[in-house]
Amino acid sequence: MKSLLKTTLLLFVFAFSGTTAATAEDAQSVIRNAADTLLTKIAEGGDALKKDPARLNALVNESVIPYFDFKRMSQWVLGGHWKEASEEQQQQFIDRFKGLLVNTYATALLEYTDQDIEYLPAEGNPGDWKTVITTRLTKGGTVTTSISYKMHNKDESWKVYDVTVDGVSLIKTYRSSFDSKVKESGIEGLLTSLAAKNKI
Repeated sequence: MKSLLKTTLLLFVFAFSGTTAATAEDAQSVIRNAADTLLTKIAEGGDALKKDPARLNALVNESVIPYFDFKRMSQWVLGGHWKEASEEQQQQFIDRFKGLLVNTYATALLEYTDQDIEYLPAEGNPGDWKTVITTRLTKGGTVTTSISYKMHNKDESWKVYDVTVDGVSLIKTYRSSFDSKVKESGIEGLLTSLAAKNKI
């Protein structure tokens, strides 16, 4: 799971910009147009990012996190346990789940090596409120990783609610892990575990 998570989060850097979009084709353009800007930020940051975790986390929060629908992701990740949690616990889970992704992604971001990105045509028709955007990372002409972003149009902006890396869903992977933790120690046990991981 750790390998999947790091790969997934590493590739999120290419996915989003502040552009609003209405069609599946626009969603694909959002991903494509964001790549150059974000790669430039990584290159400019260089060693300074490695030495300043706070700055790195700020880059993640600014460039990536706003473009995920964390409430929907949290509901799906917890499955039936979501309704078992109080409103306070639900909000705590959203915040701590987000924190887990930020911390893990910030580390994975520094592991990026020079690779080319191939953008496949967006799935869906004009007017659809859901789409899947697939990208491929290639090196030397060989596909190293395939990533599909499941997105929906929310408040006139495209938001991601799941990512599949080489056929493996991030949501399904987390759902299995979190389900085991809740069954073992309850919602509070899961929240405590996430809080501990976020301090690392």
